[in-house]
Amino acid sequence: MRCKKTILILSGKYNKEVGESIKEVFNQNKTCLAIDVNHRELENGFKSKFLDVIFPLDSTFRRKWRKLYRKILAMFHDRNKKLNLKKTKLLGINRKTKNALNRYNPDILVVTSTPLLTPAILAVQRSEIPVKLCVVGDSFVIHQKMINNNVDYYFVDNYDLRTKLVENNIVEEKIFIAPLPLTQKAFEEISVEDAYKKLALNDDKKTILINTGSDGDDCFIEVVNQIAKATLQANIIVACGKNTALMTIVKNNGFFAYNDTINMEMAISASDLIISCSDNKVIAQSLLKQKLVFGIFPNGKKEELELDYLSTDSIVRITDTQDLIEKTVNYLTDIEAGNSTDYDSILELLRDKENENGAKIICNKLMEIIENTGAEKEAAVVVEEE
Repeated sequence: MRCKKTILILSGKYNKEVGESIKEVFNQNKTCLAIDVNHRELENGFKSKFLDVIFPLDSTFRRKWRKLYRKILAMFHDRNKKLNLKKTKLLGINRKTKNALNRYNPDILVVTSTPLLTPAILAVQRSEIPVKLCVVGDSFVIHQKMINNNVDYYFVDNYDLRTKLVENNIVEEKIFIAPLPLTQKAFEEISVEDAYKKLALNDDKKTILINTGSDGDDCFIEVVNQIAKATLQANIIVACGKNTALMTIVKNNGFFAYNDTINMEMAISASDLIISCSDNKVIAQSLLKQKLVFGIFPNGKKEELELDYLSTDSIVRITDTQDLIEKTVNYLTDIEAGNSTDYDSILELLRDKENENGAKIICNKLMEIIENTGAEKEAAVVVEEE
């Protein structure tokens, strides 16, 4: 693999898209190779051979456990427990991460998930491979545990994150701004007419997309029932994720129900309003397509911070189901009548915003880092020979 410029990406359990989007762009260059290793591949065999058999990933138990786990993790969002890396043993995920580094021998190691940063740092420090360590943010905010001086470069979504990193003693020259990476599908132009046709929607109605998250948050059951009571004259699309019980309720109310195989790009293109949990991928895609987003039901402190940050100029923060129904009814009434709405200023900002491809920006910079590193090594060899 050394004949190619190589990056190894360690991506998270719950947000694979960041790693996939970087890999997709990087591998378009025939002289480059990107390998994406997911957190689940680095876990111990107990989970894959025993736990996953008894409690499948799509089971109700695992769905609820994942929500609880993310909430617990978010409780420590702003805490950064110092680790003694010299005394930390290379066991379990730490050992597997080092093995992956030795196997692929990359020029750059990219980390997109908080739980994988410590194993990545350990792998770099315990390995003899000269590799640069980069963090690519998968959110509009950053977990305190992702801030570490052992990281060579950071890629974050906004200038507020850069400020936070600098305040935590990260050198500003190591920080680059790039929008959240999305796969190239997100940038494809899909007309409203095509989207309506392919989704078999009623042409005479506006469309609302409700995104309940990859696992299908049970909080949206009440939302679906209340929207049904409001008798909105609209196409209602509900992305139910892995929640089969929610799918049944959606179908019983006469709405369009989809599981996690939904073509989200198509659904967003067809929609006049997106109601979403704190799902960074869907929110970023919706803003890219200049759609109004109502953000609701954050799961823990980190997601609350995400929605609060975005609500300053990009989305509408919703407090509860009653607030959601009221704002949805008013907005739908206004756009059907062709009247101005309370959110025209947000939509105008979205229309004026330049849409940049975060994955391409990141990959171009990674290539530059690899080339600069190679030049530094060659210069060091020349000096040593002299």
